[in-house]
Amino acid sequence: MVQTHRGAVPDGWAGKKSAQTRVPFTRGFRAAGLFACLLLSVCLLTLCGLGRPVSAASETLSGSGVLRVNPGQAPQPIASAYLMLKDPSGGLSLEDIKARRADFTPLRMGDAPNFGMSADTYWFRVGLYPEATEDIRHITKILEVTAPTLSHVRIAVVDPVSGQTVSDLQTGYSYPFDSRPEQYRGFAVPLELDPGRPVDLYLQIRSLGALDAAATLWDPKDFEEYSRDSYLVYGLYFGALGALILYNLMLFVSLRDTTYLLYVAFAGALALGNIAHTGIGFQFLWPDAVIWTGIAHVTL
Repeated sequence: MVQTHRGAVPDGWAGKKSAQTRVPFTRGFRAAGLFACLLLSVCLLTLCGLGRPVSAASETLSGSGVLRVNPGQAPQPIASAYLMLKDPSGGLSLEDIKARRADFTPLRMGDAPNFGMSADTYWFRVGLYPEATEDIRHITKILEVTAPTLSHVRIAVVDPVSGQTVSDLQTGYSYPFDSRPEQYRGFAVPLELDPGRPVDLYLQIRSLGALDAAATLWDPKDFEEYSRDSYLVYGLYFGALGALILYNLMLFVSLRDTTYLLYVAFAGALALGNIAHTGIGFQFLWPDAVIWTGIAHVTL
């Protein structure tokens, strides 16, 4: 007969007790992880809902090169009105482009033209016609060039009659972030238009990465609301991603399973890539690191 002394621990009891105390601990971790995953999914769905607006057919005539502008109108994607001129060498100046105004041809690629990985420079022209009203002297719009991953963006407003340049701005991630007229993760430029006075809008873009030429014309109030909502959703998204990273890091510390550490590395790389491609990193983390921004857009 096997006798056990008082106070002795039976074989296997220590392991069972350790496992029992670890179950509530890991269950709490799992609940936190599931909540973070749910929040991440909600943020992704919300970001999809914050996509590009759709304009009315009466305001944007596909391939016409003309866009009617009214105060207080809904946001308008302008790419369907693009006239395009390709500059493979990138050596054409604005004066050269104005002289070749008749060489522009309709793009006809819809509201979200994408040229893939291209080293070429592209010029786009859109005629803006601010409709005359009796009680409004100026129409203010915000032009948003959607992709934050463009290395060079030039936005020029030209009088089509005299050829005089009304305004000319150059930006992109190859310039310090403080050079942008609007503190926004993408490219947003205010436009002051006179009712009844048409202008030509020239947009020059090039990039070392994917070249997305989508752009939207916003009423300032609508753009402010859109910008605020998008930053809120991105904050929730990156917060949920950070919670997942912390959750798996704590699992690794408690269970010593390298699988969780690998997931931490994967989620961290995913977060860094998204921070770079959304322009949030350039705005808040490395606003003067122009070279690193270019590397991050191509490699992450």
